[in-house]
Amino acid sequence: FTYDFGLTPIAVASYPPTGTHANNESAATEVTVVLAGNLTDFANASMPSQAFFGGVECPVLHAHASPDGAEGVATVQVCPFAAGTYPVQLRVSDRGWALGAAGAGSADNSVLSFTQEVHVHSVSPLNGSWYGGARLTILGAGFGGGFDESAPAGSRMDSHVMVGGLPCAVAAETHDRIECFTTGVPDFNLLRGQAGVPVARGGAFPCAADGNGASWSLEACIQSCRDDADCNGVQFRPFPRSCQKLVCSSACTEAACGYDTSSASSSWLVYSALPLARHVQGGAVEVHVGGLHAASPQLFAYDDASAAPVLAAAAASGGAGAELVLTLSGSGWGSAGGIVALGNAALPEDNLNCSLAGAWGAFPSTCTRPADATPAGTWSVRAWSSEYGGWSNALQVTITATASEVEVNGAVAPALGGGGDALLSGHGGGLAVTVRGAALGLEPSQTGLSVCGVPCAVTASSGVEVTCEAPAHTTVEVVEAFPALFTPQDLFPSAVNLTTNRPWDEEERIFAELAFSANVDTPRRLLTEHFEWRAQNVACWFAMELPGALSALVTSAKFFPPVDPAMRQRTSTAKFQVRNLTVGAGSEVSDFDDPSAWVTVADVGSIESQGASIPQGWTAFPVEPPVAAQAFRLLLPADACRRQDELFRAARFDGIVVASTASNDCAIAIEHVRHPLADAAGGGG
Repeated sequence: FTYDFGLTPIAVASYPPTGTHANNESAATEVTVVLAGNLTDFANASMPSQAFFGGVECPVLHAHASPDGAEGVATVQVCPFAAGTYPVQLRVSDRGWALGAAGAGSADNSVLSFTQEVHVHSVSPLNGSWYGGARLTILGAGFGGGFDESAPAGSRMDSHVMVGGLPCAVAAETHDRIECFTTGVPDFNLLRGQAGVPVARGGAFPCAADGNGASWSLEACIQSCRDDADCNGVQFRPFPRSCQKLVCSSACTEAACGYDTSSASSSWLVYSALPLARHVQGGAVEVHVGGLHAASPQLFAYDDASAAPVLAAAAASGGAGAELVLTLSGSGWGSAGGIVALGNAALPEDNLNCSLAGAWGAFPSTCTRPADATPAGTWSVRAWSSEYGGWSNALQVTITATASEVEVNGAVAPALGGGGDALLSGHGGGLAVTVRGAALGLEPSQTGLSVCGVPCAVTASSGVEVTCEAPAHTTVEVVEAFPALFTPQDLFPSAVNLTTNRPWDEEERIFAELAFSANVDTPRRLLTEHFEWRAQNVACWFAMELPGALSALVTSAKFFPPVDPAMRQRTSTAKFQVRNLTVGAGSEVSDFDDPSAWVTVADVGSIESQGASIPQGWTAFPVEPPVAAQAFRLLLPADACRRQDELFRAARFDGIVVASTASNDCAIAIEHVRHPLADAAGGGG
């Protein structure tokens, strides 16, 4: 077996570099590959060849060598595959892969490439329901075709479609055709500010004003919104804590603000340097495939809301364990049929179908769903009309989960009312707890159970039965009886709420999170991710809380001071403090920021100064005896907090997490049922 350079074809070039497998006005792109080398055997004759774009074989239309055999050309027709850039690969019969255009498995990498473009040729229909559900047919080329792991790498992928900036849920696709269902127009929503954008509330959110003229200027709006955390201003409201649906007056433009035509009488102005996330007119249909995209030449328009089918009433009935019955009334549904569904998915079949009794569009009517297939929650009820080709408005119904009995280790007891077998477990937990009832989750991830207020890990959930593994129940009594079994740990992983002395500001939650969890060598400053400073001459604190069902025996606190000696000295009066939230009485359950509720367990001032400041290294403060608490904070003096300099590097609380109650009798509760298509989670008992 001998490799012969004289028998080696060489790929010199290929053109054009881009194209498509189908064009609205002409045939598919033809790519010419230029070859060099000793091709005398094929002079003036056809060269049997194979051509590939990234592993997808496309037909070779022509392949010939020049009379002297010094060069040759192969013409390849681009065939369907997902848009993207792919290596051009050519194999010549009796010669093998061409150097410079070699295929997979060859030591040579292809230096030639071709980009399949995305094209959108047509879209139909060009209008649809304000509430979504219009089935669009998009014709074009270069579409992803849908992911298929058996296809050559990269040649099949999911396409993503946007209609006027809103997603269109893809129901089916090939490389030249997509069917998708439009999303309904969302409620008014403001985009979050970006770095360098001069908007209200420290750059985080725009500001809205009710009125016009100098008294309602941007400056006045910012000043009013800056400290208005309760959303109770008369003229001004900060976002996103507005107390009502806000709109723009007709004087606003789409580039400056969003607006909601369903409430045109309002005159709220929105001041922002950003476009807002509101889409009321429709727009181009865009198909995204990988990093490429194309827009339709036509625009899609949302119909006026009044043109859609009307769902006037939807009332739920049916007792515990019985099927769900919805009593419906409405108009404009047509006579061609459709579906009534619970859920918020754009694709009709992705929702929970409610079986209609009687003729479509005849009112009043009812529809039903099985008792074991309707999870608890707040659900949108909608009608999808085949005749109209879209969704109606949505009405909400609330379904509540119920429990009938509980089983533990073969013992069964009623969920309510007492009686039945005793349900017993050791403090280490681990036994299977089974709750039977109605409107439970259809999968384990959809149902949340708790024992003594502590989450019980769900292993199975079928709609009428859910099973979890009982958590351990560690009380102070257990820790005192077996102290060697419990080692103090960092309390941060058990925390559920982190705040600063500005708890209304979501931007500052990250300050507390980083204070208790980030690398101890990183400076902590009161600067946002946009490098904005709160600029307040007041004491500040960083706090974390445990869930109400838990407490901790605090055994130590650790302080990692700033590097700068001057700032170390300014933090020398910092204190580590703890408090309770749900246990105790009086100050122990008072307002979170009530100073009398906090107990100091460590004082940085107790560190002996070295020269002009406390030492640079970290210090651990033992807490003896351990103190039971549910919330923990590092309190820093105003002289440190009013500066933009480094405050500290890290703070830690160590302890043993225990139950907040000393009782060994625990309630088993359905904490939530959370289905992905429901508008809100449901609860139980």
